[in-house]
Amino acid sequence: DPDAQKELDAAFALYEAGDLAQAESAFSRIAKNRKETPFGEKAQLYLAETQFRRKKYVAAHDSYEKLYADYSGTLHTDKIASREYEIAQIWLAQSDEKAKPEQKLPWYSHFNGAQPLIDTRGMALKALEHSRHRSTDGPLADDALMQIADYHMANADYESAAIYYDEMIQSQPKSPFLQKAYLGAIDSRMKGYLGPSYDGEGLEQARNLVRQTLAAFPEDQANAERLYHTLDLINDQDAERTYGLGAYYKKIGKVAAAEFYFGKIPQRWPNSPWAVKAKENLTVLAKMPRKATLPSKILTQPGATDPYYSAGPGMMGAMGGGGMGGGGGMGGMGMNPGGMM
Repeated sequence: DPDAQKELDAAFALYEAGDLAQAESAFSRIAKNRKETPFGEKAQLYLAETQFRRKKYVAAHDSYEKLYADYSGTLHTDKIASREYEIAQIWLAQSDEKAKPEQKLPWYSHFNGAQPLIDTRGMALKALEHSRHRSTDGPLADDALMQIADYHMANADYESAAIYYDEMIQSQPKSPFLQKAYLGAIDSRMKGYLGPSYDGEGLEQARNLVRQTLAAFPEDQANAERLYHTLDLINDQDAERTYGLGAYYKKIGKVAAAEFYFGKIPQRWPNSPWAVKAKENLTVLAKMPRKATLPSKILTQPGATDPYYSAGPGMMGAMGGGGMGGGGGMGGMGMNPGGMM
């Protein structure tokens, strides 16, 4: 199309001459009028490039996104990913106390299109998400993913941080940030643990990640010591949560159930300070009266075989009548084998 080529050449001449305002208008017109053609695609790309050079980063980000949306098969995905990553760095620097003065935009940049009117950091994270998804195997995909994870970690959003660190481990196994991702995944779960009264699944995930990290990086002795210390902390938390369950069943008079949990502590964590307390409670429990109680039939359908009775009196005795019937909410947490068994 000679006419379209002529229009595009004229726009490029303005761009090369540094007349960026006129070039932006020309590229915008061609991108609109020649949409769904190679000329329109190239015009859309250079519209975004012109806006980027003019430091109209909000408009540039939108134009790169429009390029990807209108031309999903475009060959410019690496360029789009690179530019959106750059825009994200510029926006994140505005709230970074460690950023250099030359990285800071003027106060009026919210009003001239250099940064969003509100939530600059949120838009920066959005740009990072776009960057990593536009070129999943590109050179900046792992940088963007790691930066998102670190951002959530720094802002104490440990659940989100863990999700991104896990994705980093799974999707970028050859990244130079892999070990850092493993350590971040462990740290986010340790910091996200709320205490013995809450679910311990995160601790079990941290334990598995510690083992994986030790196996993947056996030569790193410095981090190995830290990881073994983390395992000690996890074990101590498991012992404390188990002790709490034993104390609960002791309080409501379920002696066998209390003995089960208290007895587990000296066996699994003999060096824990909770082992001493557990033994003291076991001594007290040995003198307490016991009475048999029937297990709950709430989950047994009418006419169905009772799953507890069919197991024989041995199981009923071991359960002490307290495991399922009297536990309530705490029983649901205590019977989670993934956390403590």
